[in-house]
Amino acid sequence: MPSKIFLSSITTWLILAFSLLFSGLVWYWTDQLVLQRANDRFAFQSQEIKQNIIDRMDDYQSILRGGVALFKASKSVERHEWKNYVEGLNIQKYFPGIQGLGFAQVVTPGALARHETLIRSQGVADYRGKTLDRRPLNTAIIYLEPLDWRNQRAIGYDMFSEPVRRKAMERARDTGDASLSGKVTLIQETNHDVQNGFLIYQPVYRQGVSVTSVEERRAALEGYVYSPFRIDDLMQGLLRSSLTYVDFHLYDTAKPSPATLLYAYKSKEDHFAYPATTALYDKRLNLDIDGHVWTLYVHTLPGYISAYEANLPFVLGTVSVAFSFLLFFYLRSLSHQYQQSLQLTNKIASELHNSEESAHALLEYAPDTVIVIDESGIIQTCNPAGEKLSGWQANEIIGKNVNSLIPSPHREAHDSYLARYLESGEGRIIGIGRDVELLHKDGTLIPVNLRIGVQRMSNGQCRFIGFLRDLTERVKIDKALKDRDLLFTSMINASTDGLLIADQTGKLLEANDAYCKYSGYSHEALLKMNIRDLEAIEPIESSDKVSLPMEIANGKGSDLFEATHRAQDGHLLDFEVSMTYTNQTEQPRYLSFYRDITDRKRYQDNLSTQNLKLEALVDARTAELQQQAAELRTQYAFLEKANRIMVGRELDMIALKQQVNELAVQLGEPARYNLSFLDKTDI
Repeated sequence: MPSKIFLSSITTWLILAFSLLFSGLVWYWTDQLVLQRANDRFAFQSQEIKQNIIDRMDDYQSILRGGVALFKASKSVERHEWKNYVEGLNIQKYFPGIQGLGFAQVVTPGALARHETLIRSQGVADYRGKTLDRRPLNTAIIYLEPLDWRNQRAIGYDMFSEPVRRKAMERARDTGDASLSGKVTLIQETNHDVQNGFLIYQPVYRQGVSVTSVEERRAALEGYVYSPFRIDDLMQGLLRSSLTYVDFHLYDTAKPSPATLLYAYKSKEDHFAYPATTALYDKRLNLDIDGHVWTLYVHTLPGYISAYEANLPFVLGTVSVAFSFLLFFYLRSLSHQYQQSLQLTNKIASELHNSEESAHALLEYAPDTVIVIDESGIIQTCNPAGEKLSGWQANEIIGKNVNSLIPSPHREAHDSYLARYLESGEGRIIGIGRDVELLHKDGTLIPVNLRIGVQRMSNGQCRFIGFLRDLTERVKIDKALKDRDLLFTSMINASTDGLLIADQTGKLLEANDAYCKYSGYSHEALLKMNIRDLEAIEPIESSDKVSLPMEIANGKGSDLFEATHRAQDGHLLDFEVSMTYTNQTEQPRYLSFYRDITDRKRYQDNLSTQNLKLEALVDARTAELQQQAAELRTQYAFLEKANRIMVGRELDMIALKQQVNELAVQLGEPARYNLSFLDKTDI
């Protein structure tokens, strides 16, 4: 063991050394990669600048060749025709930097006066040939469009009189191709915003003559189609995008110098030094354009490589070094933990052994049946509970196909179930409990709940573990509950009274046949209704009158009241309702029995009507008797007076008083005269 620890220590130190070496290589490779990418980017940008210039100059040559073609296609090109041609090109929009497109005509020394007269007759009243000399070849600018104030300054100018322009014009005349001049100051320039310029010439020869040799071309020369350019305007339209941390200079020669500087992109001319001493990258490119050489010098500015790129090698190197030390300390800790890991492994092995023994004990004493089968359906394990449930001993059942415990028709299909799962991984009851039947050894069927789990072995095979719980007692209980439910249903449907069961919100949960018959609603329709839907009371009173009996029943436990429901066909039903509140179920319920009292209510209504009629008759008879009593009192007063007058009629008076007393008794009043002294037989 000590030798292993020593070897591990050496290994960790070697790994640290190699990791640090690798970190240094990471820093170096990353630094070189950053520099290479920057160099490639700079090379691409330099080539892009060069190509943009070449492409733009090719476009300008096409314009000049178009002007030459116009002269070849016409006997003569008039001033307005030339103007229309240039306006059609729209050079300000599509060819920025070009100052104009013109034509310079060859003028022989003896034809100067005739030439000026001709041009003035064409509408240029103040035309005058400028700088025309007695040279064998002179030229005069007669067309230049657009004819703005700058270009008007050049009309009549003899470009052949200036050496730089003449050199380019002679090269164009002798070669027949476009020719680019050297660096010049255009006639169009003023004292303000002066820019370097150059010109491109394309010769125009007389039609119908041979121009195969230099002498023939010189003899046939009629003039030049040309374009003047201001270099700053040209470059602004040429650069498609801004160049960040890149500067370039364009020289009118193959040998750059401050005197030949044609254009500076960013650096001022007086601050420029060639080559740039602080540039990380620089490149010198020669451009041969129309027989003239330009030199393009491109160089980087400080900051060309971003801070992110510049710091990337250091960051990656630092991270790599940090990772090296982390790996070193990690491996060192592993070497110190070796013994602890070994002890822990032994402890885990011991615990695993104990766990296996515990699992065996759980399997042995588990109250539920546990059966394990392989991929072929062969039983591998059966615990004692399984022996008791199936009637098979473990040594009898182990090795048999599990089909021996499965009744038909599932027995015949079980092998296909296993094959389908092993092929597709699709198991309909894997991990899902399901009630099935187990075939006992004696042939009886035992209801069980089956749950199947899958154990994937290290060799890639599967074992299926089935857990079976005997449901015999539960089935008996379920049957008893179903029988009780059937009895309860039969009882409530046999009742002549209606029955409604509702929850706390009044939603109907059950209704018997009697109530369905009363209301005319089907059982399904009632279960979609609320008890409020059946009440036949005014809407303004509905919420109180419906909830009040439920509230009373909720408080007292029960209540007896009368209610009126509306049947499906609209007629009213009078019920005597016995409502009971119960909370013995999971959710509180209201049980209401409805006894039809429609006939009784009708009888009571008829009785009330008869009573009202009888009371009316009594009132009428009473009024009649009261009227008769009043009349008798009048008669009595008269008789009293007569009695005082008529002596001897005592008996008649007594009889009259007796009638008064009888009428009083009929009216419910006490007798008015005391006639107790009379013997009634005498009357």
